[in-house]
Amino acid sequence: MFVISVYRACWNVTFKKHLKLKLKRKVYCDGFLSLCATTGKVMPYDGSEQLLECRILKNDEVIYSGESLMFNAYLVVVGEHEGGQKPPR
Repeated sequence: MFVISVYRACWNVTFKKHLKLKLKRKVYCDGFLSLCATTGKVMPYDGSEQLLECRILKNDEVIYSGESLMFNAYLVVVGEHEGGQKPPR
């Protein structure tokens, strides 16, 4: 896994596939979300540490536990922050 440093923060997340697909059952999977504080880049990973997608946070976006983030192909629900450290603001 990633080494948590001053410049990188990680959260446990659940995610589901594309928002526009009308599936009869919504399957959520476990993973984690990585934030690079210097660039504002957020990157969700699946449970096997494969990068799903990445994007830059908008100026008014802040990541909190319980919040949902939309990506092009995924809806990511943010869980608890990893490492016992407070996430960067």
